[in-house]
Amino acid sequence: MITGAGGQVGLEAVRRAPDYGFTPIGLTRAELDISDAAKVMQTVKDIAPTLLINCAAYTQVDQAESEPDKAHAVNGRGAKNLALACQAINIPLFHLSTDYVFDGNKTGLYLETDTPNPTSIYGATKLAGEQAVIEHCKQYIILRTAWVYGTDGHNFIKTMLDIVQNHGGQKNGHVSVVNDQFGSPTFARDIAKTLLEIAQISQNREHVASGIYHYTGDGTTSWYGFADIIFKELAAQTNIQVRLSPTTTKQYPTPKNLKKAKRPINSALDTTKISNEFNIFPIDWIESVIQVTREIIKQKESQT
Repeated sequence: MITGAGGQVGLEAVRRAPDYGFTPIGLTRAELDISDAAKVMQTVKDIAPTLLINCAAYTQVDQAESEPDKAHAVNGRGAKNLALACQAINIPLFHLSTDYVFDGNKTGLYLETDTPNPTSIYGATKLAGEQAVIEHCKQYIILRTAWVYGTDGHNFIKTMLDIVQNHGGQKNGHVSVVNDQFGSPTFARDIAKTLLEIAQISQNREHVASGIYHYTGDGTTSWYGFADIIFKELAAQTNIQVRLSPTTTKQYPTPKNLKKAKRPINSALDTTKISNEFNIFPIDWIESVIQVTREIIKQKESQT
């Protein structure tokens, strides 16, 4: 059973599950609101899955500052509801979390054992979700990831390409992107495959190695570096040239109706633990970004 099946990772998990020997039952937000405790418990008992993968989340980082209750309803209370339901029928819960549980003050890569200290409402609600899963479900995998993108939904690659397509680039073909936040772009498909691979391994072992694990694309960059790869591939595929320039988080404009959430300066995650436990190794972030950028460009061309 996969909750949040309409999101980037959820869609990929539903698509890929048969490759790992699973028959997926995907539920979108419209089909199951995980903040509804009674509905969650009843649905899980009725379906009686062997495993629940939770990809449902409130992910609007800035918007969460203005509506913390909505963010907590999904990220905190929703995770608790799922944990209680999974424990009730004695199945594992695989739960997605985020690099934003950290404050970003560490100079190196964050380990699973590092103390979380979120700087935003979004990060705080995701941490509350982690704590609820650990407290209420004996068999669990918490997978922290970062800077998620893919061919579905809203993400950074699509935003950058939409700016070019819809507006001819900001300020006559000129796009500014922040260069003082660092992390690891991660392909939604790779996250889904990682969750499913852990599920398959756990099934074969007849044991879930409960704990928190980090999984991201291999390597670290800034949002500016991320955009640079996107626009270089755009130029290679279409000959469209975009002038890209760096800016700071402080200088970057936020819509007037939104409070700006404080984001970690460095949220790069160490992935050694997941490699040691499950023999899963991250894929180079640049290779994946190029691949997805090409796929999205082809999608756009087929729609015109």
